Amino acid sequence: MSVTRAGHVSALLNDGRLLVAGGWDYTSNLTSAEIYNPDTDSWSDAGNMSSEHYTAQAVTLQDGKVLVISGFTGAFNTETCDLFDPQTATWSSGGFLAYGRSSFTATLLQDGRVLVAGGFNGSENLKYCEIYDPASNSWSLTDSLETGRSYHTSSLLPDGRVLVVGGFNPDAGFQLASSELFDPQTNTWSEAASLTIGRDYHAASVLNNGKVMVTGGRNFNGSNNFAYNGLTEVEIYDPASNSWVFDEFLPSGLSYHKQVTIGTGSVLVIAGIDSSNFSNKGGFTTTAGVSYLYDPETGEWSDAGMNQDSRYEMTADVLSSGEAIVTGGVNASVEIYDLPLSVEPKSTFNAMEVFPNPANMFVQIKLNQSSELVHCQLLDVSGRTIESAVSRSADGLYTVHAKHGFFGMAIIRAVSAEGEMFNAPVLFKNQ
Repeated sequence: MSVTRAGHVSALLNDGRLLVAGGWDYTSNLTSAEIYNPDTDSWSDAGNMSSEHYTAQAVTLQDGKVLVISGFTGAFNTETCDLFDPQTATWSSGGFLAYGRSSFTATLLQDGRVLVAGGFNGSENLKYCEIYDPASNSWSLTDSLETGRSYHTSSLLPDGRVLVVGGFNPDAGFQLASSELFDPQTNTWSEAASLTIGRDYHAASVLNNGKVMVTGGRNFNGSNNFAYNGLTEVEIYDPASNSWVFDEFLPSGLSYHKQVTIGTGSVLVIAGIDSSNFSNKGGFTTTAGVSYLYDPETGEWSDAGMNQDSRYEMTADVLSSGEAIVTGGVNASVEIYDLPLSVEPKSTFNAMEVFPNPANMFVQIKLNQSSELVHCQLLDVSGRTIESAVSRSADGLYTVHAKHGFFGMAIIRAVSAEGEMFNAPVLFKNQ
């Protein structure tokens, strides 16, 4: 990148490029933005936002624009949101939150709206939640969390609900174990099962089976100097049973790390802080050279062999090629991790067959049994919803069209009338 960035945001554009914006360079908070083009392996200027955005959030909307939300300016948590149009390479207003905040989450809902939950406003950990409507370019308050929190995670479940997990609130026990579920049909929150171990600064991703994996984070250990334990514990949430179970632990404790799902379901965990050394007296130690890869077939972690630079407060995304890209975090460097992909033109997954058609922007699904789909969703390899249209022929063949010119790796996620969930990787080529 052209400048050092930490606590910045990134968003994958529909044409395969990556937008990076805001953050701070260890001197001041930034309004600048730049775009990475993987075809040319080069960066270009993307103009300036109207406000600084540090520890903010960015969401790629269904129309391809990118919404950069709130964050810290260096003096206060701004209510300002900025909207980037990749077609014109220009910035405009994305409306204003009722409550400026940092260290919150933002989730693109299946209907195209954006849910903002929690965060810190400089004096309290917020329970207030807000929803962005792209049709009106405006924000409105919605139902509040039961417990205010910051440094938590949010994950979009296959059924469209949003799972918020853990976080920080000193008035509720420091690191939170509680989880909450948002239903976009009713715009209400409900209690979900709690983690076994409370944590903040953790990471979460949705697995191809629809479950949510949470890794690492900090947990207050009760010592007088407020030292924190770097967690190795991994927990997995099952939406069907509303329950958590432990999974294979990380090889070492991490927090402030990033986590993405790549390939056909592997989970890549990247760098962060060895928070066994984290203390409000002793500072912290960034962890160089640490990255781990989780194999869902074996349930085991292995060394991923990347990450040459120490970094935290970086971003991690998955390019349309299937490669993971990590930007910034205490420096301006960028690293790309390539997991070899193998996608057959026709694959059988349980009781479903998927037929990609790379010459066109669609795939076709044929159930091997006499059944119907009650849910069908197209996701990119980061787990974000790709706008799509689904049609069914008289002979039971489902056709899923990707909109807005999407190309690259994707995941078809479908649920049959019998309640069976199917996941299949597909590859759209840019013709």
